[in-house]
Amino acid sequence: MATPQQYRLPSINELVGAIEEAFPGLAGSILPLTFLGEGYEFAVFESSNGYVFRFPKREDAARKQIVENALLPELGATLPVEVPLPLLLAAPSPICPWGFHGYLKLSGVAVANLQHFEESLPRLAPQIAGFLAALHSFPADRALALSVPDNSSWLGDFSEMHQLLLVELESRLTPIELGKMDEWWQAFLRIAERWSFRPVLTHSDFGPDHVLIQPETLKVSGVIDFGDVVLGDPALDFAGLLALGNEDFMLDVARAYHEMGGPADSGVVDRARLLRKRNVFLDVVHALTLGHFGPPIPTIEHAMSWLRAGLPLLENP
Repeated sequence: MATPQQYRLPSINELVGAIEEAFPGLAGSILPLTFLGEGYEFAVFESSNGYVFRFPKREDAARKQIVENALLPELGATLPVEVPLPLLLAAPSPICPWGFHGYLKLSGVAVANLQHFEESLPRLAPQIAGFLAALHSFPADRALALSVPDNSSWLGDFSEMHQLLLVELESRLTPIELGKMDEWWQAFLRIAERWSFRPVLTHSDFGPDHVLIQPETLKVSGVIDFGDVVLGDPALDFAGLLALGNEDFMLDVARAYHEMGGPADSGVVDRARLLRKRNVFLDVVHALTLGHFGPPIPTIEHAMSWLRAGLPLLENP
């Protein structure tokens, strides 16, 4: 596999200069510009005047941001919680070759940053169910018109992941480990071939980093990071509930969701369980395909150690 040049995050001064060049009216009000974090696709900063700026780290992330810019203002009006509303849209520049956007920071704290949040899950379940029911009810034809990707036929993506892992890990796994991995994927693909669902608008990266709550009231106040939004299986979002809580929490949300008229079919929970198991391979895939971008993408050595720890836990679907 080719190894492109590692991504370099611009300095604070460079980013401030890019923001002020794109939006002269903000000059003098940006600093301090505080680093909030970065994922595989975006680096995120908060300015002193209350804006959150998200900078794409590669071209396909920029395409996702363009979809967010079109979708979120319309979607936000249909949801029971706040979502980012991109107000500042910057064109590509020498410092930020894929542009960036800015939105007013949402209130609340990410669930991932709260201690002992498990005790709050019963209070969160009906609120999460209401959000998912509203999200999944957004008109599919309108989502497509706003350039949301159609991922309703994803068996090919699964097969490609399986083949990538077989080829790239042949020399990194023992024959027994490789056989166990291949056996699991073969069984998973046979089941996935029979999946049938109504495609809906999904967040697709739903989890504790992206759900905001008010700690004092335990009210869900917002959901962030819609970069992976697609028209696809609602099980993508239910799988995220297993990271947000546990099996009982997912079942509580599913029960409330269906009582609220959520459009997912009755098989969504079973599919979510399998999709969650597939996640044990994702860090390896990211390390293999995106490792040249550097942190926070894991090294292949770290990803392989996590995979080896997860392989014994995989039972055939």
